[in-house]
Amino acid sequence: MANWFVAFPIPNTDHWIEQVLQTAPPELRRFHPDDVHLTICFLGPLQPWQQEALIREFATLTAAPFDITLDSLRALPRPSFVTALSFELDEGRDYAAHLIAQWRQPLADAVGKQPDSRDPLPHITIARPNRRYGKRAQRAALRWIGTVQPPSVRLHIDRVAVYTWAEDRSKRQFQIVEQHSLAHPPMAR
Repeated sequence: MANWFVAFPIPNTDHWIEQVLQTAPPELRRFHPDDVHLTICFLGPLQPWQQEALIREFATLTAAPFDITLDSLRALPRPSFVTALSFELDEGRDYAAHLIAQWRQPLADAVGKQPDSRDPLPHITIARPNRRYGKRAQRAALRWIGTVQPPSVRLHIDRVAVYTWAEDRSKRQFQIVEQHSLAHPPMAR
């Protein structure tokens, strides 16, 4: 079953992500620019009734749009076991963390799941170690992180979206199921 999550789509990735990923080692699986997002709440596999409940709760999310800048690239969840290579936020970090903390409980409650209990860590994943390379990919990821400078970009976050797996994961990892402007949420169904 496909995983589901709620996230902020990251706009204008085309002009900076390819530049950052140019030097990425072949042992990494690079994210397509349209897959780049800032996760609010990961929910895992959902039954149809949970998907409907998620969309209803999602329609209630409101917040002011905000800007972010990127900080250092980090190995997540930890350097000894890397599953994601993600930029932390510099500007906009506190506001993003506030929204994550505010929204993940009601989103998880709506689908009958436990939310992540860790403190929010706003981050934007751009690549993952390719599992077929095993430890070699982990080592390559850690070496590469030390060479990457965060791009000097200011990104305007003005949408929130519900994501699931893409139908053809050979091209893209995720697809947006529903989205709305932060300033103007849709009417509840």
